[in-house]
Amino acid sequence: MQQQGRFFSLMGKRKSRFSSTSQEEELFTSSSFKMKHKKRRKAKLSEETKQTRTSSSDRQWVFSSHDTSHLKDKVIIVSYNILGVANAINHSDLYRNVSLEFVNWNRRKKLIRDELNEYAPSIICFQEVDRFSELDELMQLDGYKGVYKARTGDAPDGCAIFWKKEL
Repeated sequence: MQQQGRFFSLMGKRKSRFSSTSQEEELFTSSSFKMKHKKRRKAKLSEETKQTRTSSSDRQWVFSSHDTSHLKDKVIIVSYNILGVANAINHSDLYRNVSLEFVNWNRRKKLIRDELNEYAPSIICFQEVDRFSELDELMQLDGYKGVYKARTGDAPDGCAIFWKKEL
């Protein structure tokens, strides 16, 4: 915090080349300014993308080459954005090309459980949770305990963390 406060005080002392704040605001909100800087950012991002990103079909899991089966104290953490039911309904335009069976919550929660059983994680983090009680019941069947925190504002979802009762 102290560092941040110092940064702002230095910024406050800078001399503006504009005679008024409104002139400065007009420049930064003008469409020509936005377009010019948007093009620069896009060009910069495109170059970075070429250098660092690969297509999703090129991505593969990388597993450790060391045998860890002898380790007793290992922790596996899994995190998923599970697409809240309300978000799927309220933003159906985003999923118009997805068959309804794949968006169906009853089907998805079964698949989530099946997937988690493959990894046997110690800790699970979920985002976009809006059916915590259902998820909690499901996770308890596999020996997990969990907590939920709703997102602030009007959003109907939140985050949940589950952990194995016996770590």
